[in-house]
Order: sequence, then C-alpha cells, then structure tokens
Amino acid sequence: MGRARPFVAKDGFRVVRFDLSGLGDSPVRGAGAQYVIYAPEAPEDVRDVLNGVLPDDPSNAILVGLCSGAYQAIEVGLAYKVRSICAVNPELVVSPAVEIDDWARSLTSFKRLTALAQRLPGFAWWIINRTALAPPPPRVLVKVVDAGVDIFLIVGKIEANMLQRGEGSTMRKLFRDGRFRMDVIPELEHALFDRYSAEHATTLLRDYIDVKFGSNRTLVEGDRSQL
Repeated sequence: MGRARPFVAKDGFRVVRFDLSGLGDSPVRGAGAQYVIYAPEAPEDVRDVLNGVLPDDPSNAILVGLCSGAYQAIEVGLAYKVRSICAVNPELVVSPAVEIDDWARSLTSFKRLTALAQRLPGFAWWIINRTALAPPPPRVLVKVVDAGVDIFLIVGKIEANMLQRGEGSTMRKLFRDGRFRMDVIPELEHALFDRYSAEHATTLLRDYIDVKFGSNRTLVEGDRSQL
C-alpha cells in the first residue's frame, strides 16, 4: 500500500510506513523466525508503532493494510478502537504462523480451491461457518463496527464471494451500518502487483480518507511487505 503514502501525506496527514519483524527490509527481533506472515509477534509490532507515534492517544489513527497486513490492522485496530481501518483483500481466517514459502505455494492452488468453494451452495457454507473453530469473517467485521470503529474494505470479486459465503444476513446487517463500507473491484489482483489494481485501490483509499477525515489527521500505514 506504499503507493497511497505520498498522496495522503500531501493532503496533510502524518504517515508512518513500516515493516513487521522479519519481513521486508527489517531483521527479526527477539527469538522470532525470518519471513513468517501472521507471526504471533506481528500484532505487537503494530501496537509498538501506535504507542510510539501516538503515546497520548494511540487510537487516533487510521490503520491501512493489504492481505496479511489487513488482518493485523483489523486485529489491532479493534483492540485499540482506532478511528478507522482500511483493509485491502483481508485474510480473516488464518493459521497462527505461516512461512512465506508455504503461502506462496498456496497461491498456486488458489484458483483451484476457489473454484471448488464456488460450487458449494449457501446452506453448506452456513453449516461450515457455524461448526468452524474460528468465527466467519463477517462476524469479525460486526465486532469491529459494534466497537464503534469505521472500516473500509477493498476486495476483488473472488475475495468478496468468499467473504460473504453463508453469511447473507450478517452482511446485510453490516451494509446497514454507516461505519461499514465495502467496494468490490472485479479485476482486482489479490496482492496489487499489477498497475491497474494498485492505482485503483490507491484512488479509493485516498478518496475515502479525504472525505471521511478531511486533512491534518494521523495515518499509520502497514507495509505492503507484510505479504
């Protein structure tokens, strides 16, 4: 999400872009492992940034993240009740720690798994969601808005379908809440590697932040290298 940084900075926001421990250009701190996404210490990294930049009021921030970064933004943003969370293609049901090599290999079978999931009827997903150990993604989002936190999702068509499976009533509740917004870009590439996806998502983010918060606010942005 680094493309959004100069635009929102020019609009009068204070912006912090950062790596999580062991990712991007940053070394591992403590006893953690290198190149692990969804690492147990990742939320602590985000909390440290909020407390360091905003020691008097760490909730006075907007957290922005992509994929695993969006997951961390939602988890920490909910705990701190930040001003807003902007999540691009968030992964809301994950293992506690995933090696980057494992994650990359899983992408090769993503379309195959998605095609299988698309064949499951809505009632099957309803049953799956209610027997799973973790809550389905829409219920996580309900917790966010019920806590008084604004949240903006930018998702591709595939991600939108997976997000809403078996949770039609929960999604309708979310869409009725003024704190929730979800924009679906059918051609959005999951990791924003192509120019169209990156520019489209950046424009939506900039417009949302500008309209919602005006200028002279504080933005703390998670790094794209969290992938």
